[in-house]
Amino acid sequence: MGFLLIIVVIGGLILLRSSASNMLNASAKLARFGNNLKKLNLTDKEVYYHKTKYFLTDAERNFYFILKPIADNNNLIIFSKVRLLDLFYVPKYDQSSRGRIIQKHVDFVLCEPEHINPVCAIELDDSSHEKESRQVRDDFVNEVFNSADLPLLRIKTAYNYNAKELESKIMDSVA
Repeated sequence: MGFLLIIVVIGGLILLRSSASNMLNASAKLARFGNNLKKLNLTDKEVYYHKTKYFLTDAERNFYFILKPIADNNNLIIFSKVRLLDLFYVPKYDQSSRGRIIQKHVDFVLCEPEHINPVCAIELDDSSHEKESRQVRDDFVNEVFNSADLPLLRIKTAYNYNAKELESKIMDSVA
């Protein structure tokens, strides 16, 4: 019985030491990130933000390097991962319409450089766009672009793109 008591006490001490160590580590981390956490009003939680390793997916990056010379040759600026709410005006009182676009984005937007006016958007369609739920989303996004008279090009993702063909599609859509 005494032996069991000793094991329980030792186990308890190990747990206490482990908990104290974890608390010290958490306190150190909070101190290190304290200023940011205070600004976010999250001082009572452990929140860690890390920079993503890659801003664009492999498919987006591949397409970007084809798109860049086309944009440069036609005096256009490229923006990527643009929220629809940043492209389209929706009155604040129309929360329903705002809610339908607030978390949607397109892969690329081409703008004229003087006023950064959007002239065309591009959505890369990979295999996920074959799902019915995604097609419903795509149909809605198409309607939004059509209603605002902003061209939206849908390009199938590929390993290689024909730059001349792509440039022709873009320039036809902005004409």
